[in-house]
Amino acid sequence: MRYSKVKHILKKSIAAGVMIGIGAVAKLCCSNQIVGSFLFSIGLFFICNSKMFLFTGKIGYINKTNWSEYPLIWLGNFIGCVISMALIRLSKPEIKDAVSDIMSVKIQKDIASLSILALFCGVLMFLAVDNYNSTFSDNSKLFGVIIVVMVFLLSGFEHSIANMAYSVLYVSNIDDAIQCLRVVAISTIFNALGSITIRNLLKT
Repeated sequence: MRYSKVKHILKKSIAAGVMIGIGAVAKLCCSNQIVGSFLFSIGLFFICNSKMFLFTGKIGYINKTNWSEYPLIWLGNFIGCVISMALIRLSKPEIKDAVSDIMSVKIQKDIASLSILALFCGVLMFLAVDNYNSTFSDNSKLFGVIIVVMVFLLSGFEHSIANMAYSVLYVSNIDDAIQCLRVVAISTIFNALGSITIRNLLKT
């Protein structure tokens, strides 16, 4: 892969990681779950609108010719989450209390629960992005993004990139880091599986 293409992928992926981080912070700062879930959707909307590269939004389109791009996209998303959430930790240390409630539940889930919840999140993410890419109606694009984000958050489905953002805000020691890495790794694998599966089921 050419250096220029690697650079392009990383830039677009880092930007997407930042946007998911912003959405996560908006949710954490909102006491109302429904409103917070609605506000989180700003991240995915601008990712789609600005054609950023989000792992969970693109992995369903993987094929034999572009598979090597996806580790770069995941890495860029991770870098974007780490940088943006590290800055948020510095400026809003009180956010640790809000994220602790979320992450303490996630790290206690067994592998089966995490896998199933991540699988369904992957399905929804592909449908949101595919709807955005295939429809000509601005209202349909916006509605698709908002409703998918609200559904996966209110349902407790596991989104790997959002979990990256939460993890950066949460981690205080090596044990926390190991537990968060487990959550991110499992949700990454099953987000991908859900997204790829639903795309193949919908192929004509």
